[in-house]
Amino acid sequence: LVLGAAGVVTWQIRGHAASGTPEATHEAAAPRGMVAPEPFLANLADRGVSRFAKVTVRLVVDSAEEAEVLSEDVVKQARLRSAILELLTEQTADRLVTSQGKEDLKTAIAARAAKALGCKVHDVLFTDFVVQF
Repeated sequence: LVLGAAGVVTWQIRGHAASGTPEATHEAAAPRGMVAPEPFLANLADRGVSRFAKVTVRLVVDSAEEAEVLSEDVVKQARLRSAILELLTEQTADRLVTSQGKEDLKTAIAARAAKALGCKVHDVLFTDFVVQF
């Protein structure tokens, strides 16, 4: 009975270790790279008044090597800038100053950047975010 209980405990410990934090999340914790396009300055879609936003982003991709390749590809960088500028010009100042507006913008930037760069974008980080009122 004791041996059976010890076996179950050992199995549970090993089972949890195999699916636990250090080993299972090793891939998730793998080093990532950042693509750092130049800051964006765009007119916003506010009607009747001229407003703009200045936004600096960092895009988290799979690896530093991938980030370097993407950063050096002038065509992909131009596609990325175009996609993000088009997205920014669709926004209004009132929307961008809310936390939900920023989260929605991050999601949209990630989707458009992934398409423009042809890779998975794991995260979008704002390093500067200014909206003129």
